[in-house]
Amino acid sequence: PEPQHLEYLPYHYLLTSISRAGKLVYHDISTGDIVVEHKTKLREVPAMTQNPHNAIIAIGDNKGSVSFWSPNTGTPLVKMFCHNSQVNLVQFTQDGNYFVTSGNDAIVKVWDARNYKEVYSYWTPQVASSASISQTGLLALGFQDQLQIWKDWSIEKQKAPYMKQDTKDSKYVTDLQFVNFDDYLGVGQNKGFSSFLVPGAGEPNFDQFEISVFASKKQKKEAKVHKLLDKLPADSIVLNPHIIGTSDKVSKAILEKERKAVHEEKDRKRLLNKRKKNKARGKGKPTKELYLIHI
Repeated sequence: PEPQHLEYLPYHYLLTSISRAGKLVYHDISTGDIVVEHKTKLREVPAMTQNPHNAIIAIGDNKGSVSFWSPNTGTPLVKMFCHNSQVNLVQFTQDGNYFVTSGNDAIVKVWDARNYKEVYSYWTPQVASSASISQTGLLALGFQDQLQIWKDWSIEKQKAPYMKQDTKDSKYVTDLQFVNFDDYLGVGQNKGFSSFLVPGAGEPNFDQFEISVFASKKQKKEAKVHKLLDKLPADSIVLNPHIIGTSDKVSKAILEKERKAVHEEKDRKRLLNKRKKNKARGKGKPTKELYLIHI
């Protein structure tokens, strides 16, 4: 089936796609194999994105709900009702603590991804068709003929946007994307492409062990090999990635109870198999008895 949306998970080397029929596919680009396929039962999905903090896929549907998906389960980990109409866009911050949704009701809502509660809501002049969040937390919203930049939108309720720009010559905004480590915003339009200068959008400091802006061709090739060797398995995609590598803090009584239940289940299956082996062929079936009648 033809994919409708694509998302790339760089630390897992997974290309995620969803078709018009609602099939969510995780494709490993390092081996060329399909890791898993999920039938989401969603048709014509209008929005799909990833949480950069934990690699969870967020899907906005036509009924106003946003669901979070992982390759480990065939059902959504979380499903929340966000709008009274179709969800047009979903965008997460770099730390994964907040995300933004917008629907056909011309409302942009800010949500806390840690407790799944609404923080703020903003009325917009038109229905927002695209959005992007910079490394420093600036929110760009694209409308039919207008572009807005919001600052500190998750800290407190803002009264007006930080910057605003109207498009000219009937150039409608179709897509937005901030440039990492730079103060530029790329704007895709129906009649071409434009770039806008947004002061304070890019992160001034970078970790050269994560990504080096001034790396040479040889260093980039070596970095690709190291990243491939450090590829994370698909099983590590969970809502709370901090639990990976930690010890189980359950009490000893509960652990002993679970261990006892496992042993009892094994003993029961072993006894059942033993009975099946000891059962003779034809044993237990009703036999025919012959009676001789003397005349």
